[in-house]
Amino acid sequence: MEYAVLLAIVVAALVAMQTYIKRGLSGRLRTSADSVGMPYEPSNTTSNVTLTVRTDTTTESSMERDRPIGGGETADVLVTKTTINESSTERSGDEWVGPLRRELWRRDEHGSARSP
Repeated sequence: MEYAVLLAIVVAALVAMQTYIKRGLSGRLRTSADSVGMPYEPSNTTSNVTLTVRTDTTTESSMERDRPIGGGETADVLVTKTTINESSTERSGDEWVGPLRRELWRRDEHGSARSP
């Protein structure tokens, strides 16, 4: 009897969490799909997207005089070192995929797909 009650509680908890589990898996699938690339079919996709890339770099250049270049010869060589300190990419806008099943999906301000 006690096992039946415990089993019923576990099953009820899983059924109650079913929606949240589905949403979590859908979110992970969407994130994975977005990291691969944007789906694009010219005849079926309309988008108005702004892509902002910010990069903070440091560049150091120096001239090395009479650097050996082989064969007993030397030359003046410009040495440049570029360090990327910080880089970020922000994608915003709207994207519509044509009616595959007469539905129109749109991205919200957080990049998540939603139905209007």
